[in-house]
Amino acid sequence: MSSNLLNISAMGMTVLELDTICTGFADAIEDTENNKITPGVAGLYLVIAQVEWYNTVIDKWYEVIILINSNDKARDAKQASISNKLGQGVSDLLYFSNTDYARLAVYNHDDDNSSDIALGQGRTFLKLTRIR
Repeated sequence: MSSNLLNISAMGMTVLELDTICTGFADAIEDTENNKITPGVAGLYLVIAQVEWYNTVIDKWYEVIILINSNDKARDAKQASISNKLGQGVSDLLYFSNTDYARLAVYNHDDDNSSDIALGQGRTFLKLTRIR
């Protein structure tokens, strides 16, 4: 991910841009143009997503979402307990066919304020590791 902040609109889901994909899989399809990772080999994968939020509002909810194709497969919702910063992650074991792909999305449940996602320096990422 690039090294800046990405503004996330109030009350909306946003699929995050992946500017660098390094899967380590020989058969993987690394597709930064469409913001997705396609493992290319069917199997069970550990999928880990992390997001660092900025400009959060106390008592408002924020979500990290793992999408497989366009389907919501794993998510974590957190309510901000302090203003300005919230670290959040989600992981799951998910099955992929050889054509399935993963994307990272976020949802800002604050109906009045936008928030920002920290990009770069390993603060926001999506990772897949083949288990079997």
